[in-house]
Amino acid sequence: MAQIASDFGISPETVKDWKKQAWQAIEESLTRKGLRSELERKQKEIDTLQRLLGQREFELDWLSKKAKELGL
Repeated sequence: MAQIASDFGISPETVKDWKKQAWQAIEESLTRKGLRSELERKQKEIDTLQRLLGQREFELDWLSKKAKELGL
């Protein structure tokens, strides 16, 4: 950091602050991407479960009607 500060005529503390800010931005970006990916995965799972639930409700309704027709 001292070499970079010397090369650009700035204080080593400024370089240290910039480095800290850069790492924080990188971590935040990766975290957001990870959360977005997880949310997308969870939404797909919810969609699948809702579709399956709808299918089961249809089947149950159909079976109930058939059972009544057969007197069960």
